[in-house]
Amino acid sequence: MKHPPKPTKSAETLRLRPTINGKTYVLHIGSWSNQSDHDKANRIAQLMYDDYQAGLFDCSLEKYKQLVKTPRPKVITKETIITDLVADIASNPTVHTIRENVLAHLRRYPKPINSPVQAQAFVNHLASQLAPSTVSQYLARLKHICQPLFSSIKPPSQAYQLPEVHSQTDLEAIFKALENFEYLPYLILLSQLGTRPSELLALHWSDVNLSERFVIIRFSLNTKGEIKATKTNKVRRVSLTLKALETLTKLRNTNLNQTGLVFQNSEGIPLKLATIRAAYYRTLEASGIPKSRLYKFRGTVATRLLEKGFTPTAVAQTLGNSPVTLMNRYIGITNQITIDSLD
Repeated sequence: MKHPPKPTKSAETLRLRPTINGKTYVLHIGSWSNQSDHDKANRIAQLMYDDYQAGLFDCSLEKYKQLVKTPRPKVITKETIITDLVADIASNPTVHTIRENVLAHLRRYPKPINSPVQAQAFVNHLASQLAPSTVSQYLARLKHICQPLFSSIKPPSQAYQLPEVHSQTDLEAIFKALENFEYLPYLILLSQLGTRPSELLALHWSDVNLSERFVIIRFSLNTKGEIKATKTNKVRRVSLTLKALETLTKLRNTNLNQTGLVFQNSEGIPLKLATIRAAYYRTLEASGIPKSRLYKFRGTVATRLLEKGFTPTAVAQTLGNSPVTLMNRYIGITNQITIDSLD
């Protein structure tokens, strides 16, 4: 032995394979992706070398096994990742939106995740559906939960794809199907204002100004029914189209509680986005209309404003995005107009 044996990799196992007088010995240390196991392997390798030089090498390896005492590496599957993520959520239940979203994507993903290659395929799958910034957040959480599979993965760089938008024909068909829809006013405002669905559910009557035709977007409703700051932690003013003004005026005239939320049940509890979404999907399906996300209304409003000539800065202010984000998503659509043109 001319030098300490170097750690080698077998599957995901880290091991030492010293060769003494033509015979190779194998000592399993731990997980290849675990830095502490690498440190341990280097210490044991140096000890093996020193023992050999002194004529004290333990051919039974018992001396070195006592220094390892490491269980076999955990077999990682998609199911074990889900289990670990559920435990992670339970350990800190107050802040878990990202973790719950990752969990939902894992449960829907139809393929196995047993290796770094399959982990990369899952991240690529996320990148095909989500914004790069969201993929980065999800990947950071996956690295925390399952470092062996995700540690070397970088989020794919990709330009934003143009959001899906409704054509005028689509909108006419959808709202014809929604004529008797319980949450029709909510859908109308969503299609007119371009807010995030969760922001509209957190709109208070105190932030509605019918005389001057605008609303103030201050809050967002999270999945637990809690009123929180908007996604960007910014407050913004959104102008009302004639249709939005008409809808809010009717709501104001029929709403007994004009100090709380615009959208709430008879007990003053905020409406749940999941409830509205499920009812919306059922109504579309019953009318033979392909299912489309509520967020599609937001993309439709943004595209319509840009096509009519609003500056990217003005549209970004309406949507609550940065101008850079807006340009990345809607690049190729034009500039400048007044509110009357919306009507």
